Amino acid sequence: MSYNNINNVSHINGQNGPYNGRIDNNSVKYGRNAISNYQEYTKKLGEPIDHNDLPNLESLQKDLLDLSSKEISPQSLDNFENWMNRQNEKLINGPLVAFKLKYLPEKNVIPHEINKEALLGASFEDLGKRESVPVSELTETLQNVMGDSVSAKAFDINNDGKIDCGENATAILIKDMADKHSTEEVLETGNIHLQASDIDGTISQKGETNFWSFLKKDSIPKTKQLITQIYNAFQLDEAKNKFLADKNNTIQ
Repeated sequence: MSYNNINNVSHINGQNGPYNGRIDNNSVKYGRNAISNYQEYTKKLGEPIDHNDLPNLESLQKDLLDLSSKEISPQSLDNFENWMNRQNEKLINGPLVAFKLKYLPEKNVIPHEINKEALLGASFEDLGKRESVPVSELTETLQNVMGDSVSAKAFDINNDGKIDCGENATAILIKDMADKHSTEEVLETGNIHLQASDIDGTISQKGETNFWSFLKKDSIPKTKQLITQIYNAFQLDEAKNKFLADKNNTIQ
């Protein structure tokens, strides 16, 4: 399973995943596994309860509605009870809305010594296993969720019309830092004072939610300046080139 439920939170990490035994660099493997597991978690989160796995469910429902005309067979009741037990197990063990994603392998993360190999692995996987994605494509994806007021343009640091895995890595770092601020604070003030010291290699639903404040169309110049500062401070251009130079890092 791509997550573990502990204290009403789905915990996700990159210890295991589809890249075990395939990617040589342990840090890259961890980062890619973490995001792949997160994507699997979000996919399962949207799955409805399956009402079609009970044999003769329609017949049983008819029996239950027409108790006066026929006797319900013990087998029908057993089938229904087994089905209910399966659905209950899915509710208990299924993905929870509250999550905690650990995308860096270190227990204690030192921001100025951050594991950029794991970060770039996570970013590459986050872009759909691509080195870069057109700004227009990513913006369209965002607008399908949040409407026309958002754009990914601020993350195109070099103005080449694409967001590469180095530039996208800044988004992951922002989510990490933004995760340490209350959503109420962000909604009230409309901004977040990011601090590198808040980076701990984890993101929750709070960081994902707060991240939307960095996608507003009307603040692209200001946001781009901040993103560029993060990009340069963590030397993500150099890290990206090193990451892409090893073809094993980007296996599909």
